[in-house]
Amino acid sequence: MKPKQLIILVIVLVVASATALIVSKNRNKAGQGGTSQVGVRIFPDLEVNEVTRVAILAPKGKVTLSQKGGNGAWGVEDRAGYAADVAKLRTLILDISKLKIAQTTSVGGSQMGRLGLLAPDSSEGTEEEKGTVVEFESGDGSKLLKATVGKEFKTGGGSDPMSGGGYATGRYVLVDGRPDVFVVSDQLYSLQSEPAGWLKKENFRVEKPKSVAVTYVDGEGSFTLSREEESGKFTLGDLSENETLDDAKTGGYGNIFSSGSFADVLVGDAAADEKTGLDKATNVSIETFDGFTYVVSIGNKMSEGGETEGGESEAPATVRYPVRYTVGAELPTEETAPEGETDEQKKVREAAFELKKKTLAEKLDAEKANEGTVYLLDSWVIDQVLKKRSDLIKAPEPEGEETDGSAGTGASVPGISATTPPIAVPPVVVPPSPEDMPKKEPITATTPPVSLEDALKKAEEEKQADAPEAGETKPESTDDPPTGAATGEDGAAPSPTEEAPSEPANETPVEADAPEGESEGTGDEGTGQE
Repeated sequence: MKPKQLIILVIVLVVASATALIVSKNRNKAGQGGTSQVGVRIFPDLEVNEVTRVAILAPKGKVTLSQKGGNGAWGVEDRAGYAADVAKLRTLILDISKLKIAQTTSVGGSQMGRLGLLAPDSSEGTEEEKGTVVEFESGDGSKLLKATVGKEFKTGGGSDPMSGGGYATGRYVLVDGRPDVFVVSDQLYSLQSEPAGWLKKENFRVEKPKSVAVTYVDGEGSFTLSREEESGKFTLGDLSENETLDDAKTGGYGNIFSSGSFADVLVGDAAADEKTGLDKATNVSIETFDGFTYVVSIGNKMSEGGETEGGESEAPATVRYPVRYTVGAELPTEETAPEGETDEQKKVREAAFELKKKTLAEKLDAEKANEGTVYLLDSWVIDQVLKKRSDLIKAPEPEGEETDGSAGTGASVPGISATTPPIAVPPVVVPPSPEDMPKKEPITATTPPVSLEDALKKAEEEKQADAPEAGETKPESTDDPPTGAATGEDGAAPSPTEEAPSEPANETPVEADAPEGESEGTGDEGTGQE
């Protein structure tokens, strides 16, 4: 081979090798298993503390959160700046800042819908093909990042990650200004686009109510409950002699509005009195043992959802009430010292009292800040409050019927009534105590005197009665008759079937009177003992 040909061959091999290397790198970068950037943070230059505004836009909702002033407080702009849940917001910012590349893939514009990466406000594609856009901005208005979060990335469903099979292990993310689609291992559950989900869910919290007065617009059914102690039962001031208060129905007022939570906040035209019914509200006035006074106004019941465009029921409707409140307080300034208090006890008591005053003052300031806001509270909270006076009174018992509490509490069926018949209980007989038992006199027995002549005569008659008749075979016995046993003429023992009468068990022997002229302990028969 000529040197010129050899040089050409070497050049061709070098070019081919370089081309193969470039193609291989491009395939790894564009392929589904590319690892050139795995483990690298997507936003390495993002400073969490620089973020002062967060905007989230999704196909079904949008929300914007921003800092209010320089104290680090955040508000929800879509809810007139109502306080945002800072802890939840910080979680989202940290989650975005820590995103790392698990995989890269190059996808054409026509495939973006398959990954759910179309713009949420795009006129193309279905709702499932559109993603959620999140933007971070700094205090000077400059954009720190913008990214579109798409569908879940699934594994275990085959070699194609876009096939939709398997189980979710991450999300597809498209970063503004970068051509590649990244797969991250974070599901980004903290990314929500509904404003209600970002509100700080605390408004006012009633603690230790002392009295509760529910006043309806027309006055009918209004009532006032009160109690003297924090753990005591409520009483109704105008209760008549023929009425009995149902403690089971009034006990719930001890926890009235104690959760301090709500579903959403109404703003703008939606919060107008004529739309919420707060112009004709039911008012609930509450006084607490800590000196707080609340007036809670409740508007008309409002329903959301429950029907599709065709009028068919899709899910149960969400029922809520609009609520607005005012608050005031007369906080304690001093307390009475107990008798016999030591100096050490005084220091502890005064420190606890100062802490209590500070806590109550902070509570009052926080609740004052939200006065006038129209909240939406779930119906199950309000339904426990809106009772009429008649609902708190026990129903009178029917005449002629006695209730002893033995009746069952099973569910009633409309149109069918069942009455449990009374059960007769037999009287319980209590045995008398030993002290009340009549005392018995001791029993004595005396054996009449028996003469020796009569005893011998009776023994002779019994011997003749036991003798066998003529022609009867006598049983042979090798045993000697027992001492003192009666024998027949031939010396045979009495029949074995005849038993001597047994003495009564546990009977004390009774001494018999000896016949006249006979001394004690003499005589073989008729000894005067039984």
